[in-house]
Amino acid sequence: MSPSPRRALIGIVFGVAPLLSAYGQQSGLPAEREIPSGQAANCSMVQVPTDAAVNMSHGAYLFIYPKTLGSAYSGCQMVWDEQGQIIFVLRFQAGKLARMQAREEEGASRRLECRYRNEALLRGESEDCPDYEALATGFHTVSADTLKVPNERDPRRK
Repeated sequence: MSPSPRRALIGIVFGVAPLLSAYGQQSGLPAEREIPSGQAANCSMVQVPTDAAVNMSHGAYLFIYPKTLGSAYSGCQMVWDEQGQIIFVLRFQAGKLARMQAREEEGASRRLECRYRNEALLRGESEDCPDYEALATGFHTVSADTLKVPNERDPRRK
């Protein structure tokens, strides 16, 4: 059986070793106690900040903000593509991954949303949702000296 198109997209982004690292601790936070988006750090961002970090997956640059997450971070880590479109949002509650959302694919009727609690998938399509451990510490970035993004492919400069 071949993977779904959503799984393929996630595999492209999550399948690169420098992009993610595994780690996890128990969450225990009920979904109904999530911080509303307007009050959570970085969850209302639309444009790529000029200080967003970079990584690369299969020849495409990804722009990630914030670059690092503290152990008690509550808020979102956003990932944009080269066109400045949000492709992933990771939401954390007190340092624990609570939700992952992915941009709709062309022609899709909904966006992918995965919810996590106690280091496990709570709600979402298991065939499309990454394991908790794959996302537990957020997206990793590389040094600005390592990847030089051409101006025409860098939404931070537009």
